[in-house]
Amino acid sequence: MCPDSLRAALLAFIFAAAAFSCPASLAAQQASVGVPGAPSPEAPAPAVPALRRIEWEPVEGARAYEIEVATAAGAPLHRSRIETNWAELPLDPGSYRIRITVLNRFLKPSSSSAWSELSVIRVEKPDPSLVEPRELPSGSAEIQLRIQGRGIYEETRARLERGGLVVEGLRAGGSGNLALFTFDLSRAPPGYFDLFLVNPAGASNRLRAAVVLDAPEASAGVSGPAATAEVAGAAEGLPEVPVPVLHEKPADLEGDVGAAVLDEAQSVTEPAIKPAIETAIKPEIEPSVEPAKPADKGFNPRFVLAVGWTGGTLLDSGFTERYEPGYAGGTLRMLAEFGGFFPGSVLARCFALEFAAEGLRYGSPSGALTAGLLGAGFGLRTPFRFPVNLVLRFGGGASLTEIASSSGLGSDAPLTLDASLYGGAGLRWTMDRYSLTLGAGWVGTFYLDAFVNQARAELLLGFGL
Repeated sequence: MCPDSLRAALLAFIFAAAAFSCPASLAAQQASVGVPGAPSPEAPAPAVPALRRIEWEPVEGARAYEIEVATAAGAPLHRSRIETNWAELPLDPGSYRIRITVLNRFLKPSSSSAWSELSVIRVEKPDPSLVEPRELPSGSAEIQLRIQGRGIYEETRARLERGGLVVEGLRAGGSGNLALFTFDLSRAPPGYFDLFLVNPAGASNRLRAAVVLDAPEASAGVSGPAATAEVAGAAEGLPEVPVPVLHEKPADLEGDVGAAVLDEAQSVTEPAIKPAIETAIKPEIEPSVEPAKPADKGFNPRFVLAVGWTGGTLLDSGFTERYEPGYAGGTLRMLAEFGGFFPGSVLARCFALEFAAEGLRYGSPSGALTAGLLGAGFGLRTPFRFPVNLVLRFGGGASLTEIASSSGLGSDAPLTLDASLYGGAGLRWTMDRYSLTLGAGWVGTFYLDAFVNQARAELLLGFGL
């Protein structure tokens, strides 16, 4: 069984790529002003929203997940079902709400998160105007750099490099466009170091010779010939591309769905930024995931209404001497499926409340025999990961039987209320909220002083409530 609820925080980082249109060629410009013989320009194709990759902490026992996305006003926008703990959704920059529902082994909803607010915004690559101090003492285990400028966000990461030496910075504070990073330079040799600033989705900036160990001639700040900036991975002649990124974290979920990271490295189309994206997503911006909390042990019932047809035959000679053995009738059942019994079991338990009405055919000379069954029992289902599962049923109830006959048989026992037992097995095919069951079973009734056995088959159509 899958847990009845998800426990963890949904943290979302959505990255979007900014698209730049290339200037029209001279021939196209001439065509637009009516050059004779030039073809008319084609209408621009509608913009297609870029895909955003969403990830969250997987849930043990979950077979699939259902993702719902709505606008900030609550209007439904997207709904899909997937079997992985990530999805790619077409989202334009803007404000959204998202909810994730866990589906158990039988594709039934187990629990859902609360709606969480998401924002997709456009940001620029890191472009610091101040890096201080530039002159650092060698051998220090804790050096703090103050970095300020455009494109500095809470998710911005920093590192120092010199040759093959890489020193990662730890975020030590800051707000707005100011960030403080701490570096351990206790083993770093004297000399100049390049400063790399990386935003999610790979928007990065490299400041050459930004800081220096034990060099008094180094000037403060990033201006001057010793400190130059460039976009990591940019080819000469290609534009510098601002990359959208979510830097405001969504509100915590009441239902806690697991930590989530949204990235969209693959949607960036500008070649100048692609190498930086691959570098940033893997080593620099590793998503932080919180462990899932223990699942709630609630019962989490799910109700199913099933209607169908039942047909069978009497197996006792005492009745078949006076009545034809075959009978048929309708069946109405209400199932309440619980997921909290025996936590950790691989079987899905369900408590079934069942009502069935059946009409029996009779033999000569003439007459009628009708019976109704009101019973309650239990069911077990196999935990296969595909839609078809084996269903077992057993229980008991009360059988109301009425006999009416012009030959006098009705005067013997016109109306009786007797105890019954039943059991059976079948195959159930489940898809979303609907199910189809084909099965066979047995019913035994303590009718007057005899025990009447019946063998039957049934076909049921269920609807999840």
